[in-house]
Amino acid sequence: MQERLLNAYLAGAVEEQTFRAKSAELKVEQERAAEAVERARGDMDASRGDMALRVFDWAQRLGELWRGLNIERRRAILETVCSNRLLDDVSLRLEKRKPFEVLAKGPECQSGTPDWPHFQRAVAEFTIAFELPHPCLLRADELAREWL
Repeated sequence: MQERLLNAYLAGAVEEQTFRAKSAELKVEQERAAEAVERARGDMDASRGDMALRVFDWAQRLGELWRGLNIERRRAILETVCSNRLLDDVSLRLEKRKPFEVLAKGPECQSGTPDWPHFQRAVAEFTIAFELPHPCLLRADELAREWL
């Protein structure tokens, strides 16, 4: 933004007084953003990030793991990932817990290019769940440590 303002000033589209005022505003805004980032870094617990990565990797490999597991381990997966399991006349319907439902949806892609805003929202929803981990996420982390 600072560069665009400078280009506008050099091209004569912005007066010097306006340039100086906006430039000072942008510097203050940049300093506030840098301070916010530093505060966030101070509050971040690295172990939550590690757990989120382990659970993400585990969730991505569940299909592959499922084939080689016995009934007890399959039940552990279902109890961890699903909040409800509903059986009707001919089918089993699984309702996934957050953040697993976010992972199941996955980012939408058009012609091989991911929809980045959707992907960023999905990542944010997934990682927010680890701020105060639900017992199912702690269980998923245990299973990931054991099986991966």
